[in-house]
Amino acid sequence: MAAVSRVVAGRDTRPIGTIFVSVPHFLFSWSIAADLTAFGNANEEIEIHFGVTDGLANLERREADVSIRYAHEVTEDVVGRILVHCTEAVYCAPEYAAKVENNGDQGLQWIGWNEEETAKAAAWVKLTAYPNAILRHRVMEGNAYLALAKAGLGPTFIPCFVVDAYQGLIRAPFQTHVSDRKLWPLFHRDLRETARVRLLNDFLAERITIRRVEFIRRETEPSGALRAC
Repeated sequence: MAAVSRVVAGRDTRPIGTIFVSVPHFLFSWSIAADLTAFGNANEEIEIHFGVTDGLANLERREADVSIRYAHEVTEDVVGRILVHCTEAVYCAPEYAAKVENNGDQGLQWIGWNEEETAKAAAWVKLTAYPNAILRHRVMEGNAYLALAKAGLGPTFIPCFVVDAYQGLIRAPFQTHVSDRKLWPLFHRDLRETARVRLLNDFLAERITIRRVEFIRRETEPSGALRAC
């Protein structure tokens, strides 16, 4: 049924109707919501149904028409393009940064993501400026991740564009930005000629290109400065 539905939708050459858009929580909250709002306001005959989730929408089963993906690579048989290659850095609360400056990486405790429950270290930890810090905490939801870092629970990797929109975090001392994931709008190949899907794809590409600097490191800002990316 999903294949039949895509074929029918793919024949629609008018920029009207409903678009089902899947987007991660943190990307929606701290970057893309304004772009999707602008698209909705500019196209009154298009309805957007938002699927805000940290799961990956299956475009083959038409769980979404457009999946806005934050990923290193995309392996599905879908159509898409890289809008920007983002960067990330280690961020923490200002009070925690003072602790880092005072004792190097001794006694520091990382906030992790989905590492093994009993693990106290990880390969990525050894590649940071704080290789002796303990991997102690875990949280797998982006907004909770930010709130805990801001509250002073520990340092953690955060995409640079998120910190530009989220006050109260600074780039932790003794390290710099690193290459992170890419931002992709994706859709199934059967929807290539669907006018509303093409319109949204082109709209997002234009908007992200205009504010591309938000997603990459600005070299003029030092470690320890607020809004450091």
